[in-house]
Amino acid sequence: MIFYYGHPAALYVNKLRVAGFLQEPINPYFESIFETGVDEMSWDDLSKNKMPWPSVQSVHAYRKVVYQTVSSIIQNLSQKELEDMGQGSPLWSLVMGFEHERIHIETSSFLMNEMPLQFLRFPDGFPAYHPSVPSAEAEVLKPVAGEHYPVNEMVEVPAQTVKIGKPRDFPSFGWDNEYGEREFAVPAFRASKFKVSNGEFLEFVRDGGYARNELWTEIGWKWRAFRNVKWPTFWQRKGPQGHHQYDLRLLFDLTPMPWDWPVVVNYHEASAFAKWKSLKTGKKFRLLCETEHRAIRDPTNGTAVNDDHAAVFGGVDAFHNGVNANLAYSSMSPVNALPENKKGFHDVFGNAWEWMEDYFCALPGFQVHPFYEDFSTPCFDGLHNVIQGGSFISTGNEASVHARFHFRPHFYQHASFRLVEQVGDKMVTADTDAPGPFVGNYPYRRSQEQMAQALSDAHDESNLQTLLSRHFGHVSTQQQVPMSLRGLFQQRDMQEIGAQVTNQCRNLLGASGLSAARVLEVGCGAGGLALQLAQVANTVVGVEHNLEAVQAAKTIWSERGGKFTLNGEGDLVSECHFALPANMAAEQVEFRCADPMCLPAEMKDFDVVVLNDVLAKVSSPNAVLGRLGGVRGLVRPGGVLVVMDGFEWSENRTPRSLWLGGYTGADGPVSSADTLKNRLAAEGFVLAKEDALPQFWRDSQARFRGQTLSFLVFQRK
Repeated sequence: MIFYYGHPAALYVNKLRVAGFLQEPINPYFESIFETGVDEMSWDDLSKNKMPWPSVQSVHAYRKVVYQTVSSIIQNLSQKELEDMGQGSPLWSLVMGFEHERIHIETSSFLMNEMPLQFLRFPDGFPAYHPSVPSAEAEVLKPVAGEHYPVNEMVEVPAQTVKIGKPRDFPSFGWDNEYGEREFAVPAFRASKFKVSNGEFLEFVRDGGYARNELWTEIGWKWRAFRNVKWPTFWQRKGPQGHHQYDLRLLFDLTPMPWDWPVVVNYHEASAFAKWKSLKTGKKFRLLCETEHRAIRDPTNGTAVNDDHAAVFGGVDAFHNGVNANLAYSSMSPVNALPENKKGFHDVFGNAWEWMEDYFCALPGFQVHPFYEDFSTPCFDGLHNVIQGGSFISTGNEASVHARFHFRPHFYQHASFRLVEQVGDKMVTADTDAPGPFVGNYPYRRSQEQMAQALSDAHDESNLQTLLSRHFGHVSTQQQVPMSLRGLFQQRDMQEIGAQVTNQCRNLLGASGLSAARVLEVGCGAGGLALQLAQVANTVVGVEHNLEAVQAAKTIWSERGGKFTLNGEGDLVSECHFALPANMAAEQVEFRCADPMCLPAEMKDFDVVVLNDVLAKVSSPNAVLGRLGGVRGLVRPGGVLVVMDGFEWSENRTPRSLWLGGYTGADGPVSSADTLKNRLAAEGFVLAKEDALPQFWRDSQARFRGQTLSFLVFQRK
């Protein structure tokens, strides 16, 4: 909670500095540690944040100073500045701060929802719960459909064309992912009139839905088993297990179960319910798509201010106009409390967010905003599902009809879901054939037309077996390099790269300094270089975005070896075994799945940091570079930074406006290495070595692959 107490204030300062309103930081340390939230990559990540955080009192004092600073800026704005406010105006940074703070009112509220009640009290002046909260006398232990919660009938929706994308001239704030435009031909479907209620979900729980792995996706079942979940997390069982009697946890209280409120679950649980319903009825149920959410809304062109309830109504006025949002109440309300819209659906907006089948993606015409380069792009990875509609506590832009938010499928939010009965074979999601940028290899769904092209363009560079060959082929006893190529390849494998890095670090740190060093490799892949460095350093941490690669690295380290396969002639496959050297010097080796653009605040002051072919593979290289120096820099003063990168820029991964080089500027061609050297020199990094580093590896019995990396070594002053 202390992070989200300081984070909104720090963001105000950082964005106002980017926009030119502030020239100096207010508290450099706070504005560093509170800058970026960590997007938990995996539900089974047991690593804990070990850094000491500031006291509540010190953060409260910091917030007061930031409040006074922001207030002063507002009070001194000219009429001209107000009239010119828009995406290109410095004032956009101020509104960005407002809307960012609204987001974290909601995310913080959900963290409080997970805290023990003894640490909470209902705040003075906070909106009341909705009056439908049951009293103890009105408690219902065995709810009946049609009496204690509505029967959820399916409503026909005809085939239609929908458009997603906020007009750039719409007179309200929008995050970068909302802009752009795309039309979709949505087939006919049926959707549930209401969001799924607690009472309706109880039927799934009673039928053993949490104990039947055939209802869950593979990753969903692993999450359920790891968490040992047996009913929705915010239901609190009362009485013997199997009686299925529950209370419901609210923000600050526990209440008898309101069976007609939306059930709060994550995507995995919602998806399992849809599979259960499908097996029970013989029909094809799933969750709503973002395109279908557009189809069940009231008809509007979306270009007028009055088309957006968030721009017109606030608080209780919103509720009286059919939307439980903007903190009209501090809780949800019955799924049938408000009138249906013109198409026959309740709560299309407000009450609870709705999980979508779609992966979060950019729209054609997407542009990052220079004030917040990495707001959306790190999550264009096929690992975040779209949520739509807002909740009771969504305010401002979050409650807007144009909002497009997203969460990992194991996350909890004030989110429920609505069922869709698919009529035909086709499901049209907003991510189908979505454009770049995106993280890693193409993470989205493809139409049949695009699939054929994708297959013709595909290569297996990201295949785990190829990755293992690249990282450990040099220690495999079975992998034989032809005699004519042996000299070339043995000088350009992972062992040679490890030797190059080791020699440079030893030159700058000394032999004793290297042996005691803490090393961080960002972009560690399957761990080949990290485990080379573990032979000479004290502690090695490898960070990688690809979870499969991280799991492979962990297994190789724990078993001190492994194996991989290489395709041979026809159906023949060779199995190559390898073992790690016995003389590992490292006392600790750790591999973590993490986004290179959002590394945890506790990661700092390493003696050696290696950026291994990372910068041109992420959507915001500046987000990576921004963590290298400063008060919580990854590299300690006097430490060594090694950058190895092919600088193979692609708009599919990185917006062109964020490339470090690889384009022609006003003064001619711009080199990424030159940009990097200039950028790091300004932050106190002195270039010690620059070279070209070829690397080759075998990805089948008959084929070799290679690349040349720019090899730059710096020492921080």
